[in-house]
Amino acid sequence: MTVADPDMADAIRALDADGQAIVLLHYFAEWPDGRIGTHLGIPRSTVQFRRNAALRLLRDLLEGRCGQ
Repeated sequence: MTVADPDMADAIRALDADGQAIVLLHYFAEWPDGRIGTHLGIPRSTVQFRRNAALRLLRDLLEGRCGQ
């Protein structure tokens, strides 16, 4: 899967492996949480928790790079 925006790609690479997978599968492949959970072998609620944590980190990383 290719992320065209270089800042976004760098920020996603800064996530741990599960965070990367969850963000890519949810936002780019448009998989629902249940399917991601089944794929990763974790509960749907854990997918939601980890996605929210990953989004907070992405926001912090991107705001730092873009100076917002």
